[in-house]
Amino acid sequence: MNLSAASAKPSKKYRHPLEKVGKTLVFIGLPLTAIGAIMVSDADALYYNCVNGDCEGDPRGGFGVVFLSHGIGLSITGLALWSTGSNKTKARRSQVQ
Repeated sequence: MNLSAASAKPSKKYRHPLEKVGKTLVFIGLPLTAIGAIMVSDADALYYNCVNGDCEGDPRGGFGVVFLSHGIGLSITGLALWSTGSNKTKARRSQVQ
């Protein structure tokens, strides 16, 4: 009995790797965005600078801006990858059937 790859049906659980990576990025990015937004909203200043132990600004604001910007970047990238991967998954499923 010879089973070729073309005759074998892929399982219905197949997901394109882009879709998996996109979901992961979104699920990491959204909480980062929320945490960053909370930190920024409570901050007195949106910067934090330390030179030789002399610090100025608000660390909550400084790190909140970093979390917020990284969270937004991860979420947008994740949504694009998730969408592309989902389309590729649908295309592969329709080719096999």
